[in-house]
Amino acid sequence: MKKPLLRTFTRMTGFVLGLFLALTVNTSASYAAEAGITSDLFAYVPFGEGRSVNISLTDVGGRTYLFLPSDMPASRVVFHYDIESEEIRFTDGTVLTPDTTTDISRYLSKDTGDGSRILNLTVVRPGSENSYEIYVMQSANIPSIFISSSDPAHGRTYVDESKSNKASGSMTMLTSSGTVVYDGGLSQIKARGNTTFLADKKAYQIKLDTAVDLTQTSSAQANKTWILLANAYDPTLIHNTAAYRMASAFGLDAPDCRSVDLYYDGVYRGNYLLSEKVQTGTGRVEIPDLEKRTEDENSGKDLSKLQTATGANRYGDIYQYVTGVNTPESYDGGYLLELDNAYYKGERSYFITSTGVPFVVKSPENCSKEEMIFISEYVEEMIAASLNGGVNPVTEKSVWDYVDLKSLARFFVLQETVCNADSFASSNYFYLAGPDSPMVAGPVWDFDDSYGIRDDHVSAEGFVGGAFIEPFMNLPDFRKEVKSFVSSGTYGKAASGRIDSLVSEIAASQKMNRVLWDASDQMYIKLESYDADISNMKNYAALRVKWLKGVFATW
Repeated sequence: MKKPLLRTFTRMTGFVLGLFLALTVNTSASYAAEAGITSDLFAYVPFGEGRSVNISLTDVGGRTYLFLPSDMPASRVVFHYDIESEEIRFTDGTVLTPDTTTDISRYLSKDTGDGSRILNLTVVRPGSENSYEIYVMQSANIPSIFISSSDPAHGRTYVDESKSNKASGSMTMLTSSGTVVYDGGLSQIKARGNTTFLADKKAYQIKLDTAVDLTQTSSAQANKTWILLANAYDPTLIHNTAAYRMASAFGLDAPDCRSVDLYYDGVYRGNYLLSEKVQTGTGRVEIPDLEKRTEDENSGKDLSKLQTATGANRYGDIYQYVTGVNTPESYDGGYLLELDNAYYKGERSYFITSTGVPFVVKSPENCSKEEMIFISEYVEEMIAASLNGGVNPVTEKSVWDYVDLKSLARFFVLQETVCNADSFASSNYFYLAGPDSPMVAGPVWDFDDSYGIRDDHVSAEGFVGGAFIEPFMNLPDFRKEVKSFVSSGTYGKAASGRIDSLVSEIAASQKMNRVLWDASDQMYIKLESYDADISNMKNYAALRVKWLKGVFATW
């Protein structure tokens, strides 16, 4: 394991080994820094034996903030500053002792209205004495993640500049009670997303040195690769969580996830959703590993460096494949596909159906010509069956021989229940395990643009549909399956999305997040407060379910 790079603090006379981070200005939060405290003061969270992680003070909109994680209440904050060059005092004249647990709660003002409380401090230096206000906020209920860059030149600013910029470092994850979930190296940190990458608040993909179940679901979920979703376009911060939990209740494959507070190089970056990545492998999409078989067949080759080319299958569908890739002996299963209208051209392997629907092959990423012909023709035969009353006119197979009825019906119901603007348009996954089972819809992914927050999807009525799913909506078997499920108790209980419990869990964290970040107003409904956003989500969800139940009852 790579040696952790988060500093170990050792008590010495007048000196503490550590990363001395002074006041940090948040330049990406649409605010200009107007004030600051001229001191090397910062807080840190001790854990384990001699280990700690740092928390910088942050200027936002002319105020200096201290954002505390769940496991560090105001009654036991640890600060560091160089007492040899300055002295910091509370309002009653008491000197703040560095590197000692301190109860600052008795010095805090009442809530100022945004969840913060003011701590007044005086910095005394030879010949000067200056007073400052620090707005203290604390999270609750959720874990905290601390990322530290191994190279300052490749810190957060570098990573945020481009999705191709990758860095390494270390990470500590602590539960809300301070228990260590992970404390080790990161072999990779990179920004991710398509539309979401355009937001100032970036999402990240991280790779741990050691496989760990960060969501603490089960040891079987241990993995090295994890996603930190920024939810930058979701003012409620819970659309994805609500949809994933609803999907699980529906019996669909969904990522395990947890809300967390993220600190990057000592700076608080907001509320994030820690999530599994949609990928093949143990604890993820568990299908035969065609990716590995393809790589083994091409031992010694760097497949990512090979050129791509296009071709057409026997149905005339255009596909892109990777040239020079040898095909393994068996390649009739192990495919993970993403329906992606928006960004498929930037991928290595993809095909476009006769109805104009693009599919990206996410695994194997570098498909041979034979693999692309197989999977593109498989999906096209399914499409042809859906357009011909449920039977393929050439193979005479049922459409349900190609795609699983139950998963597709429930996948459709989920997309419609939350009114996902990306429904059957982007970030919609399917997987084909092998010749003995049909393609399955899922895992579900990406619900930022849901619950009516898009200006073009405001109404609680009407289908979001999509070119892929519309032929299925006319098939009697599909309609019967949808009607039966929506009329069941399972749907009724799950469709609420457990909104209240999700809101309660992140109540403190979302207030901290809102200080840094405001919801985008580009193509999105923008309301005056978080409470208004939640009220809008709940009202929309109730109206949406009512309309869907009425429509599906006639199917």
